[in-house]
Amino acid sequence: MAGWFAFSLIDAFTKGMTDDFKTIQLIGMSSVTGTLLSAGWIVWRHGWRGFITPKWKLFALRGALVIPISYLIVHALAQVTLADFYGIIFMSPFLITILSVVVLKEKIGIHRIAAMIVGFTGVMILAGPQMQSAPLGLLCVFIAMIGGSIVAILIRKIGRVPATALFAFVPFISNALIYGPLMLLPGNFHIPENSWLLLEPAGMGVLAFAGFILFSIGFTSATETAVVAPFHYSQMLWGVLLGYLMFGDIPQKTTIAGSLIILSAGLYMLWREYLHHKINHSSSATIEASGEATLPET
Repeated sequence: MAGWFAFSLIDAFTKGMTDDFKTIQLIGMSSVTGTLLSAGWIVWRHGWRGFITPKWKLFALRGALVIPISYLIVHALAQVTLADFYGIIFMSPFLITILSVVVLKEKIGIHRIAAMIVGFTGVMILAGPQMQSAPLGLLCVFIAMIGGSIVAILIRKIGRVPATALFAFVPFISNALIYGPLMLLPGNFHIPENSWLLLEPAGMGVLAFAGFILFSIGFTSATETAVVAPFHYSQMLWGVLLGYLMFGDIPQKTTIAGSLIILSAGLYMLWREYLHHKINHSSSATIEASGEATLPET
């Protein structure tokens, strides 16, 4: 939960800094900081060999996709509330399910299909009234959500790697290589009257790296993914709370109703995954036990 809270803080602070800094500057400074931290972590834990992976093509594709997604997210945060932002972002699990069928050839049952329909209905309820006030912002969120879902499928295809921090290093350095030089161009770099405020965009990189480390520790330490996966939805609560405390945003009734529908559908999918995993695990254990029991006789 601490990891998701860190990511929620990043979104809230980014939204707050969009009035004082350019989008390119925010991404560039935070990415340079994140690149240095993640690279140092990989060298410290794995040495220079930690950067070597046979799946570099998939990593490169993921890095290329992160570049426009980062811009869309920052641009969207400047225009929509955090509650609306997370409500649409949480449509991602349903899209990932669809992509897993098309790309990974996985099978889905009636329960997943029903959950996806319910989740999509929630998004329509949430986004409907806001389409007139912030259509461009919501469009950016939708596109970023689609791109993020594709990135998630790429991560599943990559699978486990010796240096887990490589998953953070690649998007950081991809953004740094593009937005770093761009932010040095005239008009893309703003120096506030209080120059100490320049530490804020750089601090986002530190916070993002901390969130990734906490997130990784949680998923690798848990006995089952289903134990920690539901905590992802705590970002909706953090988004509403931080939006109110920092920006005075009070969620509309449609935002609350749509978000609850999306959360319910998403948690239902996770619960079904948990049951499916337990059944398969129990069946495998039974088969192994039966095999061990009959082995002496054969």
